[in-house]
Amino acid sequence: MARKATELRPVMTRIPERLRRRLEKEAARNDRSMNSEIVRRLEQSFEREDQEAVIKTTAVATATEVFSLWRHTLVPISQRHTSPPHTETKKTSKTARVGSEKR
Repeated sequence: MARKATELRPVMTRIPERLRRRLEKEAARNDRSMNSEIVRRLEQSFEREDQEAVIKTTAVATATEVFSLWRHTLVPISQRHTSPPHTETKKTSKTARVGSEKR
C-alpha cells in the first residue's frame, strides 16, 4: 500500500547535544514542540532552496535577454559610417577683407 503524502513517519536521527539544546530553546521560544520546530526548519530550508533556484533561473534569463538586446544594438565595424575628418575653413576677418579690397 502506498504512503499518503500527509502521513507522518518517525525518523530516528542523532544530532549533537549543542544543536539539540538550541532546537529546544527555539521550540520553546516559538511555542512549538521539538518535532514541530525541526519540521518547520527543514521545510524552510527546502523553501529557501526553491526560492534560490527561481532567483537564479530568473537572473540567468534576464541576463541572457539583456545581452541579446545589447548584442543586437552593436553595429559591426564594417557597417559603421565614418564621417570625414573635420576640416576647419579659414575665416578672414572683416578688416582683413576690407584691407585687401583697397589694394
